[in-house]
Amino acid sequence: MRKPRKRQGWRPKSTSILAVASLIIGVSGASAAMNPAARGCADQSEANADSRITACTKLLQSGLRGQPLGAAYSFRGLAYLDRGDIPHAIADFDNAISYAPELAASYQNRGNAWYARGNFGRALADYDAAIKLDPNTASPYINRGTVRGDLGYTEGALEDFAKAISLGAKRASPYNGRGTLYLRQRDYARAIADFDQAIKLEPNSRSYRLRAEARQASGDNERALTDYAEAARLDPKNTEAMMAEAALLRQKGNSAKALEVYDRVASVDPSLATTYNLRAQLYAEKGDRKKALADVNEGLRHQWTLDGMRARASLRLQDGDLKGAVADADVVLKQDANNAAALAIRGIAESRRRDYDRALPDLDKAISLDGQNALAYAERGQIYAARSNPDRALPDLTRAIDLHAGSLGIYRDRGLIYKARGDYAKAVDDLTQAIKLDPQSETLRYDRASAARQKGDLGLALADYDAVLARNPNQATSLYERGLVKKAKGDVAGAIGDFDGAIRLEPNNTAAYRNRGFALREAKEYGRAIADLDRVVKANARDAAALYQRGLAREETADRAGALVDYKMALARDPQLSDARSAFARLTHEMKTKRFSRGKEMPVESKAPGPAEKPVAEKPAPEKSVAEKPATPKPAVEKAETPPAAETPTGSIEKRAAPRIAARPEKKITKRQRIVEQKRRHEIERRMVRRVEQRPPPPGSVPNFSKPAPKFSEIFGDTHIRR
Repeated sequence: MRKPRKRQGWRPKSTSILAVASLIIGVSGASAAMNPAARGCADQSEANADSRITACTKLLQSGLRGQPLGAAYSFRGLAYLDRGDIPHAIADFDNAISYAPELAASYQNRGNAWYARGNFGRALADYDAAIKLDPNTASPYINRGTVRGDLGYTEGALEDFAKAISLGAKRASPYNGRGTLYLRQRDYARAIADFDQAIKLEPNSRSYRLRAEARQASGDNERALTDYAEAARLDPKNTEAMMAEAALLRQKGNSAKALEVYDRVASVDPSLATTYNLRAQLYAEKGDRKKALADVNEGLRHQWTLDGMRARASLRLQDGDLKGAVADADVVLKQDANNAAALAIRGIAESRRRDYDRALPDLDKAISLDGQNALAYAERGQIYAARSNPDRALPDLTRAIDLHAGSLGIYRDRGLIYKARGDYAKAVDDLTQAIKLDPQSETLRYDRASAARQKGDLGLALADYDAVLARNPNQATSLYERGLVKKAKGDVAGAIGDFDGAIRLEPNNTAAYRNRGFALREAKEYGRAIADLDRVVKANARDAAALYQRGLAREETADRAGALVDYKMALARDPQLSDARSAFARLTHEMKTKRFSRGKEMPVESKAPGPAEKPVAEKPAPEKSVAEKPATPKPAVEKAETPPAAETPTGSIEKRAAPRIAARPEKKITKRQRIVEQKRRHEIERRMVRRVEQRPPPPGSVPNFSKPAPKFSEIFGDTHIRR
């Protein structure tokens, strides 16, 4: 049965009612001062409802007739209404109207009884009758305005409240009623003005609570909190005001104060299940799942609800009780098969059991029923990520984040997807969010460092690698990658130190040897560099960059022959390696313009004569006997000259080579030796022209690695052994 509202009821202050009371007393044969039954019946204190009923019953049994009898029934009906006994109240008001149909108060109070019972039509009819009998009394207008407002007839309700105010109603109810209608219309200024007037007339708990609601709706949360607190102070049992205060405190982030208010509500009304459920949410947000679960269980004990079961399933899920979470979700789904929250909880629990085949249908259905269910999107996205399906994972994870469900796992998984796709800027952003949620995670720091290094943010990458290695200095991968960062920043010595550490932990880490070799060459430690790169080339003979770098190191150690072979092999592995091509052309040019023999070095004019110039023969060297032992050659390390252009016509090489050959000093050699020497030189020129002038293959073509690289002696012969 509907609990009756606090009535805007009739008070016996009019002359006609006092006359009726006098008539009752006169009929009963006693004076007004000496008749306790009449005084008790006319009392209107709600707390004395039972004693009023007893007093009125005595009067009714005293033989009253006519108007006095109607008045007695009306008074007793009002006492029944105050006690909440609506059927008896309506019966007494019916009798009152039958004995005294001109008594407006009986119609008004019967209207209140019908309103309490939910019969708004009969309530309005009775209020209309009361107004017709007594159009100058404010209370029937107030009551009719309340019913009209509840039925959505706003204009008629506003007219009734305005009429009551115009009749000089010195009470809060018409202002509160009209203010409530303004609040529904979002006319907050007028609403607050009416509530201010109501508080001036009657500073009660209800008026403060209504003004708090208006202030909160207008965005004035601080003053709204003050009003809620005052409403609770004036009426310590006003749980409605306290619950609103706690909700606003929670919204402002003051969880501790909100918990205190919920504690007060629970002490005032221990059977209010909503209090336990809301307090459980606060405990869960603080991470105290034990207290949260206890509150949810207490709420279910007082009132079993699907929301309570769903809340417990959610807490069990957070607590890792996957079996209990599934059991609670099953109970909810038996009552409501389309409960999206329960479907999501069961799907998440099954997912964490790694039973993806059972989890996905639940999550799909939950999302189809509730497109705002962030947890369902998040879990489904993580399932797709675990199944290496980034195309389906990424939209779900993004949707979950858009719905403000950015948990650590969501940001981490999306960040790793972005990293795998090469979108390093977005990867760094997501991993940064994940680190904010778990600042102590070494894995997240490493993942962000790796993405930042690829992005080019070397400062952030170095800071993250330092943080990871500070906690665990024996991570070979982190040492190796920090070495790459240091090398890119120009800290070659630091890079070599990190590569040393990585190799110490992983002796077969070819990448560490490779990059240490590069760094050692930059540090001019050519011997160590060559040793590292020898190991790399042995492990992967197709590594063109390693061959090129080893060639540079060999050239610095005067091993020009070995350097030339490395450059040539690097080009064979990667014809697009322009640095190796330039180095090969340069060194070939130098070796053609400078002759080294086992005896004394024989310099030759490097500049080729022009077309009109004649070669100038050099002065021949002193002859040596055949038996004379040749001197040990001492090759000089020459400063690198500017290499010639990559594209050189064949004829120009022959023209430049002809005068240089003619300028060489005559030696006493046999005819056979001369023929062999001439063939060898022609072969050198032919192969040099073919290798130096060879154009790079067109884009998309694949170099042919099936043939082994020719040996140095096949191209240049045994130049270090001259007879």
